[in-house]
Amino acid sequence: MVPTDLNFIGFSFSEPVNPSTVGTTTVSLVVQGQNTNLCSSVTYSNMSNFGPPGQCNIPSGTLAAGTTYVFNIKGASSTPNVQDFSLNKLYQPAGSGGGQHG
Repeated sequence: MVPTDLNFIGFSFSEPVNPSTVGTTTVSLVVQGQNTNLCSSVTYSNMSNFGPPGQCNIPSGTLAAGTTYVFNIKGASSTPNVQDFSLNKLYQPAGSGGGQHG
């Protein structure tokens, strides 16, 4: 279960990525079956000392109990996509998408 007062979802990568490729066009939280991105903003820093390096920020009152949400980071099979500094696209194995029910 996801708390309905959650104000962000944290994420990270196994290697440094180009922060300019991490934003609301490449990171999303949606209600399952819908397309509206619930991330009001997305931040990412390879140099984060406190908390997760990436955050999908969620406005207060956005999440509802009993709703299934899907968090997605767009990889090699999408355009635009998250890339590292060598312009390699994020590898995203088939079936790696996931959802949380709250």
